Amino acid sequence: MKEKFKMIKIKSRRLVIICIFIILAGSSFGIYKYNRVQDYNMLISDGNKYMDLKEYDKAIILFERSLNYKKDPEIEKNITLANKLRQVKIVYDNGIKLMNDKKYLEAIEEFKTISKDSFKWYSDSQEKIQQCRKEFTAQNIKLANDSAKLNEYDKANKYLDNILKLDANNLEAKNLKNKFTKVIKEEKEREMAIKEKESNRKEKEQIKSENPQKIQEETLNNDNFNNNFNNKPKNNSQYNEYAMQLKALENQKYKVDIELGHLSENSDTYINKLKEKQELIYRQQEIIQKMKYIRKLN
Repeated sequence: MKEKFKMIKIKSRRLVIICIFIILAGSSFGIYKYNRVQDYNMLISDGNKYMDLKEYDKAIILFERSLNYKKDPEIEKNITLANKLRQVKIVYDNGIKLMNDKKYLEAIEEFKTISKDSFKWYSDSQEKIQQCRKEFTAQNIKLANDSAKLNEYDKANKYLDNILKLDANNLEAKNLKNKFTKVIKEEKEREMAIKEKESNRKEKEQIKSENPQKIQEETLNNDNFNNNFNNKPKNNSQYNEYAMQLKALENQKYKVDIELGHLSENSDTYINKLKEKQELIYRQQEIIQKMKYIRKLN
């Protein structure tokens, strides 16, 4: 009986040891499982934090580690998204660099490549595009005004054209362009007026220096012919008509001479009267040549 009791005691002790071992093993597995879940959740959490911070390289590393704990399609989608946003960030950062270098048109083209499915990167890029437009416009308006101050209106208009290529309805550029066009027109008219004035001055000086002597010589020649009227051919109606025209021109010339005597030699009216007298003399000479021809025939 005593021996039997001893055997039962030994078996009970073994059973207790086995139970303790099972309990310890279960506890260890539970702890191990718990720790893996905790590690997995930590990796996902930290990966999401890096996504929010736009540190996509770090996020990708953590998401890929999490797949060693558990294959999750959602995490694989996150990795794909992180890779895409990493490329978008490179494009965006390049646009910012171009913008800082004042290469606004190039920056705009860079920002335009960012699509709507790029989340906040898209809205940020749209804001940067508007900012580039404003700064590009301000830059070219300043350059246009600076060129206009130097009277370099062709260059100024080129800067305004740059703006209108980007924004065809930009009122500031349109108004400046109209203003410069008006100034250019006025400048050309002023230059033409100066040239015309200088031309008139030279013409007056030439008339004043040449006409008195020429007019005097031509007048003497005409007077000599008039003194020979007595030798005119008889019964020639054409000759007589020329003679009457010549006399009428002589009377007009006489009136001009009287007017010249009352005018200042420096006045425009005096110069115009000299021209008028010269024209009368030329017309007399033409008639005289015709009359000489008739004489020769007779």
